[in-house]
Amino acid sequence: MNQNKMLRIFSAVAVVAMVLAFVSCSSEDGGNPAGSNTGDGDQDGTGEDDFAISIIGFSFSPANITVKVGATLTWTNMDSAPHTVTSDDGRFASSGNLSTNDTYRLTFSEAGTFPYHCSIHPSMKGTITVEL
Repeated sequence: MNQNKMLRIFSAVAVVAMVLAFVSCSSEDGGNPAGSNTGDGDQDGTGEDDFAISIIGFSFSPANITVKVGATLTWTNMDSAPHTVTSDDGRFASSGNLSTNDTYRLTFSEAGTFPYHCSIHPSMKGTITVEL
């Protein structure tokens, strides 16, 4: 296995560990589907209501996540191929394709279940569950 591939795998594992830590420590704040789209950003995932989702290996990682209303999710494309983040019901979508290292941020203001996919690669799927 070459060093670049090992580095990508290590990075993905680190991101998943970070997300799991945030999920287990998330706040109990209430509030109200997808709210504000803040577009591309440089959010570092350090706030307790911030969650990171990696796009790597033609999949969303984690593919399924549960957060509280008011949480901000940031998707980062770690693949060399472009991807999108597009809700199945059209409520939200990344503006254009996400190239390598591009991010898409979205804050959820309503409770619900929001399945999404990559419009370029429809087999890539994920689900966001937003709770009060």
